[in-house]
Amino acid sequence: MLIRVMYADGRLGMIKPNLLDKLLEGRIVTSFMRSDGWAVVGRDIIRSHRSANDYDGAERRSCFTLGAPVGRSLTIKLLQEVAWITCILVLTSILFSGLL
Repeated sequence: MLIRVMYADGRLGMIKPNLLDKLLEGRIVTSFMRSDGWAVVGRDIIRSHRSANDYDGAERRSCFTLGAPVGRSLTIKLLQEVAWITCILVLTSILFSGLL
C-alpha cells in the first residue's frame, strides 16, 4: 500500500509507509493523505519518531520480563515448562540406563 504525499515544492507523489517518517523529519513532505483526508505538517497531529523507552505502561507482550507482574498465567506457564523439562530428563535417563 502506498501513501499519497505532497512534497515541499508542491508536487504530489506516492511513497511506501516506511519512508514517511524520514521524509517528515527531513521536511521533504508537507502533507500526506490519511483515510479521513490530508494531514498537514504543523497543523495536524502527525506521528513522531519514538524510542522504545518512551512507553511508561506495563509490558504486556512478554510474560517473562523482569518487570512483569507474577500472575496466575505466569505461574501456570512456569509449571508447564518445569513439567516438560522433568519429562525430558526422565525419558533421557531411562534411555541412557537401558544403553549402559
